[in-house]
Amino acid sequence: MEVRRLGQMLVEQGLITQDQLQTALRVKSQTGDLLGETLAKMGVIDEEELARTLANQLGIAFLATEEVRLQRDAFTLISESQAKHYGAMPIERRGEKLVVAMIDPLNVIAIDEISLLTGYPVETVVVTRETFEEMLSVAHGTADEREFLEDLDEQDLRLGELEDLAADSPVVRIVDRLLERAANQRANDLHIEPLAEVVRVRFRVDGVLRTVDRLPMEMHEALIARVKILASLDISERRAPQEGRIDREISGRPVDLRVTTSPTVMGEKVAIRLLDRAQAITSLTNLGMDEKALERYRNLIHRPHGMILVTGPTGSGKTTTLIATLHALNTPEVNIITVEDPVEYFVEGVNQIQVNPKAGVTFANGLKSVLRQDPDIVMIGEIRDGETANIGVRSALTGHLMLSTIHTNDSAGVLTRLIDLGVKPFLVASAVNGALSQRLGRRLCAACREPYTLAPDAPERLVLPIPRGEQVFLRERGCSKCDGTGYKGRVAFHELLVMTTDLREMILSEASTDQIRLAAVKQGMKTLAQDGVDKAMQGLTSLSEVRRVAYEEE
Repeated sequence: MEVRRLGQMLVEQGLITQDQLQTALRVKSQTGDLLGETLAKMGVIDEEELARTLANQLGIAFLATEEVRLQRDAFTLISESQAKHYGAMPIERRGEKLVVAMIDPLNVIAIDEISLLTGYPVETVVVTRETFEEMLSVAHGTADEREFLEDLDEQDLRLGELEDLAADSPVVRIVDRLLERAANQRANDLHIEPLAEVVRVRFRVDGVLRTVDRLPMEMHEALIARVKILASLDISERRAPQEGRIDREISGRPVDLRVTTSPTVMGEKVAIRLLDRAQAITSLTNLGMDEKALERYRNLIHRPHGMILVTGPTGSGKTTTLIATLHALNTPEVNIITVEDPVEYFVEGVNQIQVNPKAGVTFANGLKSVLRQDPDIVMIGEIRDGETANIGVRSALTGHLMLSTIHTNDSAGVLTRLIDLGVKPFLVASAVNGALSQRLGRRLCAACREPYTLAPDAPERLVLPIPRGEQVFLRERGCSKCDGTGYKGRVAFHELLVMTTDLREMILSEASTDQIRLAAVKQGMKTLAQDGVDKAMQGLTSLSEVRRVAYEEE
């Protein structure tokens, strides 16, 4: 009776058709499988969608993998074989009740027997089979991990023991699993952070951090030591920041991992940046620029000399844009040399130099050396100081095409920033061909985005350049394909300032950033916010996302 109600609910919600339900019921009668398992095997419904629907039908909670918290005094109340038999595992003692995670919460026999075995009234929550299998591996499948944690309770974590503990198979498995999960979830960064009582693990996916796990505090030092060993760092150094690198294959593809450690009041924190070389953008057409901006940018980069600067906050895709630019310029007829810190993506045919301050290779010194190597095109990873800025500008005036990044709020700010760094205004006016400012916003999930009409008095109209009149936009909703966030992937917003005679005269007269910006807009420059609104009108992102990353003051 319960199964038929579930099936009908799936039909009513449009997740399956009546014909698919009838077919699944016939198959189920032959195989003896649960209806949900049958539908999943038929490929007509996602297992997580099914589990969420079932939880909604019964008025109980659904737990994703990262939301499950296992209490030792709960899951040890029944054996591993019993957990497998029932498809259920106690995960938490909550007051007088025992919270039990189940694949099939309609299995009342299992609920009654677990209640009799444990002596607690049962409160059920729903999990997918994949989550259940992972719970089993953590709670019952790795006895050595439990022994390891129990041993840690009695140890002082002396330095002599730390490396051995870090090589212990449970820690190895946990770190490997975290790296694999991060890569498979398209995370850009992985953070391992000690808190007061637990070690928090967070992934940055599509520019937003989210907590994916909480591990026992007793494992903290061994986890950090394991990451340090992989990155060839000094495990005995805990008071000073360190940087390292890991090259490994994850899920069959090469991933470059950049590791940094930092001492905090609660202990060492690790941040790992994941660079998936297989997904690197190598074409300008894939950057997401509108056609007009892309045409203007192509014209800029094919000039024989001058400086082009890309600006934006950390993680806004500046390096990606420059790498795609190098691919567009890379031919056997030109000599391209880069000075980077670090070299994130390798470009065939381009001479790339890694900054190494210990060996005396800084951006400024590296640039001086590069200019003696007969380059046609030079890319400097970042302009951080006056010396680098002045050398770069003068090089742009002596027949070289200079590409670099710089940190400012917008494209007009690039010009005044160079002056702040000590470059003379007449040199800035003569050398700079253009500046590209960019941001990365989240892309709406194509599977669950939904349309709505923006109200005339909507707050977005006060801070974003939205056309007047009734406008229909798309917004996030959330589904299993986007982990309930409503977003999947990134979309770039661009603001391209092309130097003109009028702008050069304004620089020479020491005009402010705002004055230069207004003049550039009058000459046809599309601002970050305008580009973001255009992409929201195309259904690529939401207005709330544009407001989050490309907000501009009146």
